[in-house]
Amino acid sequence: MDSSLWHASWIAKCMSVADSPLQRHLATAVVVKLALLAVLWFVFVRDAHVAVDTEQTAAHVSGVPPGPGAKP
Repeated sequence: MDSSLWHASWIAKCMSVADSPLQRHLATAVVVKLALLAVLWFVFVRDAHVAVDTEQTAAHVSGVPPGPGAKP
């Protein structure tokens, strides 16, 4: 089978999404879920910042055990 023929048939199948009510419903559900996920990220996660201590990170990566006053 010629690869260009396969590609053309694949595109034709994708372009006919509006023909099937089930495909249209599923596509709508996916778009709505992605939009809701974007809104949730924008509201709750966008401004979240994590403080990074370079010394503690270096000790963790190098495998050196923390000192006596270090937090677990």
